[in-house]
Amino acid sequence: MYSISIHGILINLALVAFLVWFVVAAVRNWSKFFKNK
Repeated sequence: MYSISIHGILINLALVAFLVWFVVAAVRNWSKFFKNK
């Protein structure tokens, strides 16, 4: 049970990290887009 819960937490952390990275990449792309304009 304990190892399964730890595994689930790791998966959740991975999903959150991916979402944060995606948002940061999107913001950087948008900032470049607006600077080019």
